[in-house]
Amino acid sequence: MIFGSGISLNILLTASISNSSPSSVTGQNPYRMLDEIKVSNKQLAQISDLVYEEKIIPGELVDILGSGWETSLKRDLSNGLQAYVFTNNKSSEMIIAFRGTELDKWYQDIVIGDIPIALGNDMINPQAVKARELVESVINNPDYQGYNIVLTGHSLGGYLALDSATRYRIPAVTFNAPGKNLFRNANGSTLLGGLHGPLGAKVATELSYKLNQLDPQVRAEAVNEKAGAFDGLIRNYRYNDDIVGSLGYRPGETYEIESDGSVHRAEDEDGLDNQLGLNPFSHSITNFTGIDDDGNKVDTPIPDVYDEDGNIAPR
Repeated sequence: MIFGSGISLNILLTASISNSSPSSVTGQNPYRMLDEIKVSNKQLAQISDLVYEEKIIPGELVDILGSGWETSLKRDLSNGLQAYVFTNNKSSEMIIAFRGTELDKWYQDIVIGDIPIALGNDMINPQAVKARELVESVINNPDYQGYNIVLTGHSLGGYLALDSATRYRIPAVTFNAPGKNLFRNANGSTLLGGLHGPLGAKVATELSYKLNQLDPQVRAEAVNEKAGAFDGLIRNYRYNDDIVGSLGYRPGETYEIESDGSVHRAEDEDGLDNQLGLNPFSHSITNFTGIDDDGNKVDTPIPDVYDEDGNIAPR
């Protein structure tokens, strides 16, 4: 009977959305495109790993990005949002990097941050709201006008980067990040509904999609994604059927890296073949850096995949 009620609610939601004014395609990218960003995928992966540290030593930043880079801002909020803003005032470059999920902060990161994303709810996420406020404060700061800005992050941090990238049209690169519920794609609601069989999975997926579509911002992002407005702006990388990186739909371009080092772009509008990856061992950002927290080499093909410019796929 639960799913019978869900179907009735689904009809009401469909009517609500169809009666809303349609969102138009926007074609402006005020913060340039990804191919104008000098910082490479390799460097952004290293930065996405670095921001898991509580205190960043200036030398670590220089080792990754070179001279001239500094930490301009650190944000550490009670709701779990943790982010850094790195700037190079000589070259007018900026990286806004969001930290991913930390298991010891299970309530802030998993309950507040991850569960709504996993279930396909992009409307209500306190970390995403505060991440947007951070990005807005930076892009509206007169000191940073004209800067080349790129957003990045791993896991939950990648989602936060993706969320602000679609909203403000800022270049972004994410690593094993869950996507948004822009289309009828598989997510945690699908798994929960699947406990009641195939019909339950289908109804739960549809219901979470329709609920999310009540947000006009989400509808606008779906329209823009359909029009290809995020191609060349947002780049997502998923490694070896990572389960987190298969949730939802990633706007822009998504590339899957296999365990043998082969790389292919996911063209399916439902995401990565609309299938949930089931590999729990490929999620760590160290798969992209090749080095673990103790400085030991990680068994991953990705360091050998980076091209001479430090990118996995040419920009």
